[in-house]
Amino acid sequence: MKREKILFLLRLLKSGDIRSLLGLITFRLYSEEICLGFSKTINTAENLTPKSAICRTENMHQERLLSIIDMVEKQYGQNEYFERRKRLVKYKIGNCYVSFMDSVPCHFQWVFNSKDNDKLAFYFKGEYPRLNENEAILEHALTLTPYRGIGIHKAARQQIMEMERKNNGIKRFISFINPSNTPSIKTAIGQGFIPYLIRREIWFLFGRRFVFERLSEDRFRFLMKC
Repeated sequence: MKREKILFLLRLLKSGDIRSLLGLITFRLYSEEICLGFSKTINTAENLTPKSAICRTENMHQERLLSIIDMVEKQYGQNEYFERRKRLVKYKIGNCYVSFMDSVPCHFQWVFNSKDNDKLAFYFKGEYPRLNENEAILEHALTLTPYRGIGIHKAARQQIMEMERKNNGIKRFISFINPSNTPSIKTAIGQGFIPYLIRREIWFLFGRRFVFERLSEDRFRFLMKC
C-alpha cells in the first residue's frame, strides 16, 4: 500500500500538476474534516416500495465484478473511484453489490461486515469502527451519471439491506455521509436512518488519525445549518 501511495505521488509529479501536489502537502500538514454516521436497525422483512423495483441488484463475485468495472471504464473512462475499489477487490475487503437497469450496470455499493474488521483496520487505518456480528457498513456507493436523479441509489440500498438481513443475519446498518451531501442525508433519513456519530479525520504533520464522537440530535441540527 505504501508503494501505491508513492506511485500516486510520482504520477502527480510526472503530470506537472504542482498545484495539486502542494494542496495535498498542505492538507496533510494540518487539516480536519468530519463525516456523519447514520444507523438503521431492521429486525424483520420490510415492505419494498414499488420504486425499489426500478433496478435489479446482485452480490457480485470478484471475477465478474472486475469484468464489469473494466466494461464501465471503457464506456465512461477510468476514474479514481474504480482505481480505489479495485484495491478492495485485490485485498478481498467486503462485498460489492451491483445494480442493473435493463441488464446494464448502473450502481455500485460496497458492504463491510464483522468478518472484515481486521482488514478494515489494516487498510483504512481506523476510518471505521469495529463491527459486531449483526452489523454492516454500507460504503462507497456510486450511481453512474446517466442514472442519477431517478431513485437508483435508494432502491439499490433497500434491496441490499434486505438481502443482507435475510442471507447474513445483519440487523444494524451503518453509513457515513459528508454533512455537505444534503441529498444523501435526506435519502438516508427518508429510509429510516438515524444520525448517531461524528467521525473526525485529523491530519497533522503527515500523520492521520480518526476520532469518533456520539452525535446528539441538537448537534446534528446545528451541523446541518452550518
